Amino acid sequence: MENITKTDYSTTEATVLEVIQHINLVAGASTDANEAMKFSQAVLNLANTLNTIDQMDRNKKCQK
Repeated sequence: MENITKTDYSTTEATVLEVIQHINLVAGASTDANEAMKFSQAVLNLANTLNTIDQMDRNKKCQK
């Protein structure tokens, strides 16, 4: 399989962490329970994204 895109994993990881921080700030200001649940789900999805990025980076290092 050909690698079509090059990814800077550390930059991508930093961006995802920044988004998680922003969501936490917005969620903390929310008083609506439904909104809080949406924010929680978004953070869980982003945490999963971080895990996937980490696995991709490890696989890339193993292939070298």
